Amino acid sequence: MSGPAIVGLGLVIVAGSCNALNGDYDGGMTGTGSSGTTLSASSGGDGPAASTSTTAGSSSGSPQSSGPNPECGNGVVEGDEGCDLGDEVDEGVCTDDCRIPGEPEWETDFETRFSGSHRFSALAIFEGDVIAVGRAVLQPGMPRSPVIVRFDREDGQVASVGVLPGPTGEGEAFSIAAAPNRVFVAGSWRPEGTYSGFVACLEPGAGDVPTEVCWVQGDIAGQISHAVGWEAGQLLATTGRFNAEGYGIVELNDDDGVVLTEWLDPAPMDSGQFEAIAWTDDGPVVGGMVDADAIVGEVQLATQEVSPWLVLPVSSRGRDIVQGLWSLGDAVAAGGWSAGSNNGPRQAFVGIYEMSGFTSWERTFQGGGASSDEVEAVTVDEAGHVIAVGMLGEPAVPAIWKLEVSTGETVWERQYPELAEDDTFFRGVVVDHDIFVAGERRLLGEGSQGIVLRLAP
Repeated sequence: MSGPAIVGLGLVIVAGSCNALNGDYDGGMTGTGSSGTTLSASSGGDGPAASTSTTAGSSSGSPQSSGPNPECGNGVVEGDEGCDLGDEVDEGVCTDDCRIPGEPEWETDFETRFSGSHRFSALAIFEGDVIAVGRAVLQPGMPRSPVIVRFDREDGQVASVGVLPGPTGEGEAFSIAAAPNRVFVAGSWRPEGTYSGFVACLEPGAGDVPTEVCWVQGDIAGQISHAVGWEAGQLLATTGRFNAEGYGIVELNDDDGVVLTEWLDPAPMDSGQFEAIAWTDDGPVVGGMVDADAIVGEVQLATQEVSPWLVLPVSSRGRDIVQGLWSLGDAVAAGGWSAGSNNGPRQAFVGIYEMSGFTSWERTFQGGGASSDEVEAVTVDEAGHVIAVGMLGEPAVPAIWKLEVSTGETVWERQYPELAEDDTFFRGVVVDHDIFVAGERRLLGEGSQGIVLRLAP
């Protein structure tokens, strides 16, 4: 590829060229997972590392055997099986390969040896591996930087760590979208106290191969890029909020990052924001909040507007927002939270909503927290189940729900208090037969870790 230079985030990168994400830091990633095992990551010397612990499934009420050749489906729990129902089928109790639904296959705790707030906000499957994006402190006394971390799908080991280049100042990656041979990442920088949104094209590395930058675009409307989506060559990101006086959409050329269309709609603080992007049969849609109501809206690039509004009937409590969105063609699975006021108690919700405005079903969940009951992300698996992740209660405990897409009936749901010291969140989810989740675990008095888990479906 070739093209014009892309100017953004205080640097110039020639479009189409690939520059290694080496990062100007000593790469000291460490972890203290429950297994106490430190895994080497990336390549060379003082390379990044993370801690991975694997928890086998457990069972109760079933006969057990320690035979060397477990046979799933014979009604006897053998070897490393977590359950075995024989000829019975119960998706909420035992998977078809004799695992306990929602049970962690592995868990990776990611942090650096420098104290601070580390977390993951989103993840994707790329070339069979798990790619998570978020933030980490990479130098003592320095602000947080946007990071992209590749994990081996099978065991959770860190395969590579990339640091997005940009200006001096705090930064974070909030969203990721996978495409053939590359991924797109969106987030923000805050040089000298002022936010600047960015979108980047990256080629994730593994082992001795570093992550490469295809292009970075920072010259976009608004002060943050909170969601990014790619479908059939169309690349969109949401912009605005934090301290911005509005929110909007930017369309970019996926080959070189050149901005094709952008707009920013004014809105009072805490009343408007776009948080998610998906593509329906009629084209791209966004989810978020408009006039303090949870909405899904069709993106009209030609007229630079989002319409018609689909206002979700979550509640009349005063303030609702869609944070996760997944297309079902002529409908969407959406999740988020609703609250009576800016600081009032919240309830998490997830539902199926047709673009005509009809609600197929809607479920709400409350854990008694003043401000932490949320669905952060949703997806739909190949078998027709809605998978929603978020948190409940105070302190927040990470939670996951698996629901029938046609009825909203619960297949299984689970909370993970064993992961939590302080507030702990699931912020991203992707399904590739198993369920992969990413988020943040806050440590009492010691900052926080990024977490990634692989769960039985």
